[in-house]
Amino acid sequence: MSVPCWVGLAIAARNERGFTADPGRVGRGKEYRCRSNVRSQWRPSMCTAFRYTLWLMRWRRRLGLVTLSVSFLIAFPPAIRPQCPEGSEGRLRIPLSEEVRLRQDETEEGAPLRKVRVQDVTIEGTPEFEESIRGRLERWLPENGFERGDDWIDALEETARDVLRDNGYFRAKVSAQAHTLSRDGTEELVSVDCQVVEGQQYRLSDIQLDGATVFPAAELRSRVQLDDGDVFDLGKIRKGIEAWTRLYGSVGYINFTASPDLNIDEDRQVISVLFWLEEGRQFRVRSVQVLNLPRGVSGQALKMKLKPGDIFNNEFVEDFFKDNRPLLPADVSPWDNVEIKQDPKNDTVAIVFDVRPCPKPSSQ
Repeated sequence: MSVPCWVGLAIAARNERGFTADPGRVGRGKEYRCRSNVRSQWRPSMCTAFRYTLWLMRWRRRLGLVTLSVSFLIAFPPAIRPQCPEGSEGRLRIPLSEEVRLRQDETEEGAPLRKVRVQDVTIEGTPEFEESIRGRLERWLPENGFERGDDWIDALEETARDVLRDNGYFRAKVSAQAHTLSRDGTEELVSVDCQVVEGQQYRLSDIQLDGATVFPAAELRSRVQLDDGDVFDLGKIRKGIEAWTRLYGSVGYINFTASPDLNIDEDRQVISVLFWLEEGRQFRVRSVQVLNLPRGVSGQALKMKLKPGDIFNNEFVEDFFKDNRPLLPADVSPWDNVEIKQDPKNDTVAIVFDVRPCPKPSSQ
């Protein structure tokens, strides 16, 4: 006879001596009763022993499951990461470097982002163009630095790469890495190491134009200062597109675009360029407004070449600021103080000159 059976008999005997230890309903909601109504000396005790035996066996199974679960947790503890409050006795110990970083983040929370300022640039791998790259980077780097988090490293690599592309090294690679020299609460001073792989030097094979109807292709080709057979210069290609944009804009084609398609011949080390031109439609001037003139300056005193009904000329927009410079605030410009509203249905534009001085950015 098993242990639960002997324990059940003991409990039954205890009950018959006047003790109460009836567990009530057992066996998942079922109540086990003796089928015989004859009250003998031993039959009620055997029924009671059977009931208590089932009760003890059920709780033994539960106790076994609990024991198994606890043993599993001890053998395989879960990756629990409690977030203890600052200064609590149960705070987890973390590496010193991680704690320093967390405290820095807590200190800088709510403060302006730290500026990153480049103090020195080292260039390796291209002795011939080292000074050219350095000079362009010095002109490109802002005096007050970059905002932390900006992709300034990628922009620096692209700027250095442009120097090589302007000298025929179209597939040149530049890899830059920044090293912190010092830092405080508002600024981080860094040095940058640039590793350059020049690759092969390419020359221009030819330039072809597709879609030119307003101007002859020969006239457009002459505005690209790069002859066939010259060292390929990506900068001159870009300047040629800018010259075409100004030319088309001077006769009302303000939506002109030119998309270059480069075909590289690795064996001959030459590049052929095909331009796809989208000339767009010609626009005329519908209206001209000048807003927020300084006190004492009237609209009649201004020199204006743009008139309603005329073909729009983007050069006249720049001429407005040049011709009226003494009457306008010092910091207004064609790039910040002009709005050109297009009406595609009527092929017209409304020009608004807002000559309020632009707010200066905060020095913080």
